[in-house]
Amino acid sequence: MESMKLALMQRIRAELPELALVDEDYGQLETDEDQYPVVFPCVLVSIPKTEWTTQSAVRPIRQRGTATLNVKLAIDCYDDTHIGSSTEEKVLEREAMNDHLFRAVQGYKHRRETSALARTESTEYPLGGGVKVYMTSFQYSEMMTE
Repeated sequence: MESMKLALMQRIRAELPELALVDEDYGQLETDEDQYPVVFPCVLVSIPKTEWTTQSAVRPIRQRGTATLNVKLAIDCYDDTHIGSSTEEKVLEREAMNDHLFRAVQGYKHRRETSALARTESTEYPLGGGVKVYMTSFQYSEMMTE
């Protein structure tokens, strides 16, 4: 199921060339530790959970995995967007980028054995330092045979 992550990262890079960084999410936004700097806007991809059900316990063993895939779009928000600031449209620009990312991911299917990605949840939240994160969760399933 890990190949979905890399394939999706490559698709996002191709569909959104304006992104400064597309990477696997390993906590870059949530840590104060010394690491290479994150540049914005960026997209971070993770597969935090996969639930497995056994379809056949006899060799060849077949299992179906249903995975949650998270896509985080992080944007630095330098512009003042309060009403009357004359830069309120920056809110629309951020939302448009998030929508473009959603359209690049929703329905993506990278192999015959894999179902298409389907959105299950969306959230947005601020980070310190003027960074806004739009996180969208998707679900897909894949049949694996040993």
